[in-house]
Amino acid sequence: MAKSKYESHVAPFLDKIAQWAEQGASQAEIAKKLKVAVSTFKLYLAKGEKGEEPYTDLSDCFRRACEVPDDNVEAALYKSSIGYNAQVAKNFKVKEV
Repeated sequence: MAKSKYESHVAPFLDKIAQWAEQGASQAEIAKKLKVAVSTFKLYLAKGEKGEEPYTDLSDCFRRACEVPDDNVEAALYKSSIGYNAQVAKNFKVKEV
């Protein structure tokens, strides 16, 4: 019996998927790297969220990995909303006469 696309193109790369998601890659970018259709990748994630056995590893891995960039964006938005200021040192040339 032939392996499914999930078993051959997705399951062996769960660690890579987590790494790409932590770096902020979208579902479409990850699907392209895995050489599967975006709709197929989204289907696998949806099946995993519903609890279908072979796909739960993918959905758990993807969800945990996406928390990192989401937390970074949340922290940046919070800092921006409370008026976070950073001092920036600038160098100037001074002409002596």
